[in-house]
Amino acid sequence: MKETGEPMAQAETVIFTDLDGTLLDGNYRCDPAQPLLQRLRELGIPVVFASSKTRAEVERLRRDLGNRDPYIVENGAAILIPEGLLGEEPARAGCVRSRGVWQYAPARQRTEILTVLGRLRQEHGFRFRAFHDLDPGRLAAITGLDPEAAALALRRQASEPLEWKDSPARLDRFRELLRQEGLELVRGGRFLHVQDPACDKGRAMLWLLGLYARHRGAAVRSIALGDSENDRQMLELADVAVVVPGAAGERLSLQRREGVVVAPAPGPAGWARALSRLLGLDRQASHRP
Repeated sequence: MKETGEPMAQAETVIFTDLDGTLLDGNYRCDPAQPLLQRLRELGIPVVFASSKTRAEVERLRRDLGNRDPYIVENGAAILIPEGLLGEEPARAGCVRSRGVWQYAPARQRTEILTVLGRLRQEHGFRFRAFHDLDPGRLAAITGLDPEAAALALRRQASEPLEWKDSPARLDRFRELLRQEGLELVRGGRFLHVQDPACDKGRAMLWLLGLYARHRGAAVRSIALGDSENDRQMLELADVAVVVPGAAGERLSLQRREGVVVAPAPGPAGWARALSRLLGLDRQASHRP
């Protein structure tokens, strides 16, 4: 994987970032990235959170971090744009108002997914533990989330994470049966996610970039950062992809070779160092008195 050369023009850039394992570490913190997040706000560079997390989870994190930019939830099941951003473009694009934001939601709803999962479990005896099977206390124990965050994680709209408890061969059969139902199984950082194929971080990124371009009257460049299989399409389609390695040094391998950066460290520390270099902010910092 190659590194890009010159820093990208800041004013024309939109950043799309995964959360768990990328901007957030294993304890769901991003302390090493906080100064850069503040600097990006000052420069007016949007940082779009693109996550498998629910709307409620991402909105809590946005409040904690002072983020005011659009956000993508449940792997692209919904794209949310705060009112007042991007002018009239969200309305023109078919978004609907939902609790103070514009929402574009192309995917099938979770209730349909749960119906399919229940039927497959009953008919084929597949062994898995889905979020639907858990209460906030049990999910908190599994994930390390605090109880409030675990409750937010259960408020899903269009996807269902699960832990596979059966054999690898049975997983292949499960995946095929889901495909026949018009659903797909995507591996995230911690869980498998059952979702509509319309849930795609890359597709959501391109859709949102189109709104930015129309609002600004000019093309915008994209930087995407991620670490897991469910980030793949977003990383393949962005102008520049930043692959964040795992704690043990493992990293996602992309098909593309140009415009790819491997972050120099896992989690938020690598996130901040890679982005600072791409945007030329490390040079600016070195020249400050």
